[in-house]
Amino acid sequence: MTRNSKNFPITKLIGDPLENFYQLGLKDKDRHKVVLDHINNLIKTPWKAMDLVAGEVLKQVLNRTLASSSEFQQNIGAYSEGLSRRSDEVARGLLTPELLSFMSRWIPGIPPGLLGCSSYFAWDHDKDNPIHARVLDFPLLGSYDKEERLLLTKFKGQPQILSYGTHGMPYPGLTAMNSEGVSFALHQKFTEQLNPKGIPVFELAYQFMKEVGDKKSAIDFLKNHQSLTTWGFNIGFKTGEVLMADISGEDLFYREFQLEPGKVLYVNNKLENKKLNQTNYYPYGFDEFNCLREEMANEKIKKSLLGKAINSKKLLAIVATPNDTSKSKLLRPDPATMSSLGISTMNPTAGELLFIDGPAPKFFEGTAIKVQNTWDNPSTEQINIKKKTVPTKFKSGLRHLMKAQVAFDHSEKQDIYHHLQMSIELLDGFPEQALAKFYFLVFQYMEEKHDKIRSNILDKFKSLDGLLTPYLEENRKLFIYRLERLTKVGVTIREDDFRLEEFKTLFQEEEKIPNFLLFKATTILLNPRVDMWDIVHAHVKA
Repeated sequence: MTRNSKNFPITKLIGDPLENFYQLGLKDKDRHKVVLDHINNLIKTPWKAMDLVAGEVLKQVLNRTLASSSEFQQNIGAYSEGLSRRSDEVARGLLTPELLSFMSRWIPGIPPGLLGCSSYFAWDHDKDNPIHARVLDFPLLGSYDKEERLLLTKFKGQPQILSYGTHGMPYPGLTAMNSEGVSFALHQKFTEQLNPKGIPVFELAYQFMKEVGDKKSAIDFLKNHQSLTTWGFNIGFKTGEVLMADISGEDLFYREFQLEPGKVLYVNNKLENKKLNQTNYYPYGFDEFNCLREEMANEKIKKSLLGKAINSKKLLAIVATPNDTSKSKLLRPDPATMSSLGISTMNPTAGELLFIDGPAPKFFEGTAIKVQNTWDNPSTEQINIKKKTVPTKFKSGLRHLMKAQVAFDHSEKQDIYHHLQMSIELLDGFPEQALAKFYFLVFQYMEEKHDKIRSNILDKFKSLDGLLTPYLEENRKLFIYRLERLTKVGVTIREDDFRLEEFKTLFQEEEKIPNFLLFKATTILLNPRVDMWDIVHAHVKA
């Protein structure tokens, strides 16, 4: 595949499903490894013993899942045979994203992975039917975006399904639409749910897309199927109806919306069950991250979309163009984030999909790949939309910031510093520079033991006062407290300085740690998550 190609390939699967899963494995044989290996690498801790525990938990869940879900076992078995890999290795990669959130709650040090994360629903003024814009976030920059592909299935007795995904992931289970006029985006939700009787989410999404054609059939399907963990199904129908459903084991929570011309609906990873408090689950900062992205999305909608004639091109350009924060100087995450691997718009009724090609983050560059006549005679072409509006330095700065996270996940320490330094330089003049500086100091804290260097890190943490989000500000105070103790300059941070109960608890627990153990205790299970603007402090659970 050539980037920005006018002939972006569509992989077509026609006929018997199992035979086609095998044929897809053959096609993916030389291109799947980088993605699956990257996903599997996400389950890592600083302790080898804990890695073994995590691996054993995943193995047990995997064995039970393969035994209880015959469709999953057959489909993955056929695909793995084509890849010439063991089916448990492939299944492990497909199960890892949904088990990260569950495992991080019970096994200290396992970093949560964010698979989401934003959907916009609107009415296409030009074609007079609904459109669904989707932003896919996951910390797989450099692998997923290099291997992205379009997959079109035409299986007997099923609707056609077009999906936008990547080599190594055979299911149309992330971003997809079918010939019945259904658009679909999978969003990750964080709870403690693990249902041994549940169906793996990618298999579940595939079954959903091949059986559902309207809202009633969608609700009936979700009521009669169980999930392994908790996921959000965000679905648009040709009638303009929208369904935002959380399936959590045996439980189902959903709300409905009716689209009209000029109206736009935005959703992300917020839980639909309002009785659940997101701050009770890892990552603790996820609630603020969701609220700030929703705030930014609604500002964007109000300014550029609400009450106006909308089409797929306009929606794609606006969704993929982060709000300009250089003037406000206010640090807030846009729904198009540094980990956005895919940004697309789906119009299943018209058989049209637009997406941004090229390296992540997938910010708007003025062009897009258009898939048209999908259900009859599909073809792709590169189209020009309008002049790009995202500054090159801004995009490059956020790409380096995300590459620092990828380097951390791969245990490539020198690359972490390189990418963060590049990010700090490129983001000069943007409030996001404070984000890059903050994480640079966090990674420094994890490595540096000399008092003079620690004193310098302490001063730099103090200089970020007023430049971070409220949640990251809580983290900043915690690091100042730690460094004041380690450098013996006198502690100025008190429990009352923290506004969140989680940080008050962290502070209380760390007060009990002797000075000579403080550094080791607070770093050995420390997991910075640049992609989610968060840090997992797992030592309190250990």
